[in-house]
Amino acid sequence: VNQSTMGVYGVPVGMNTIATTLASTHEAHMVGKYDVGFADGLQMPMSRGFASFFGYLGGQVDYWSATAANIFSCSPSAGNRIVDLWNGSKPASALPGFAGCVGKDSVTCGEANASSYLESIFVQRVESIIATYAKASVATHNNDAKALFLYYGQHVAHAPLQSPKTVLGRFSGIENANRRIYAAQVAVCDSAVGSVVDALHQTKLWGRAIFIFFSDNGGPSYAGGPPSASNFPL
Repeated sequence: VNQSTMGVYGVPVGMNTIATTLASTHEAHMVGKYDVGFADGLQMPMSRGFASFFGYLGGQVDYWSATAANIFSCSPSAGNRIVDLWNGSKPASALPGFAGCVGKDSVTCGEANASSYLESIFVQRVESIIATYAKASVATHNNDAKALFLYYGQHVAHAPLQSPKTVLGRFSGIENANRRIYAAQVAVCDSAVGSVVDALHQTKLWGRAIFIFFSDNGGPSYAGGPPSASNFPL
């Protein structure tokens, strides 16, 4: 039995994705979290209908170094973890601000420029895709151009608990350290969504857009030490 066909930690390759389903009418791009299988090339985003992919393949990465959680690493040592960041089917180039943050707490790494925070880099990529598509279709009035399908899988507000110091400072009144960082991450999430909406308005694509926003997880009540969130009464 071909295990990649059956599905190894992910969606079986014999199943269509929304990107493959829309392939005849839409140009599909993906940014952010994948986490639906990468046992071989057939499970990778570029084999599942996406024209481009910029993001990480596993369940979570460090926001400052893009290093993978131990489960996806070649070594249990934080200093030797692999970088799980991809551009298409190849590793992404080294990004500014990532060096020196592996294994450090969010406040220490938060001293770095907030533009080096991984979610900020994802937003920049999303804005670039929108601008490129608008230039090719709207500005040129190319009615034959495929519609744009853009899937943005945000990393925030998933573990690990890390936030830029500039955002963290807005929540200094929250005593619980974990909850303070989580609140900052949710604020980053809100800001990212706002930036995407603004980009669609600025490129005059908002009137032609169907915008779907949803979350797959509740608050991380499990994140080490005092919980950062409560899902009561759910």
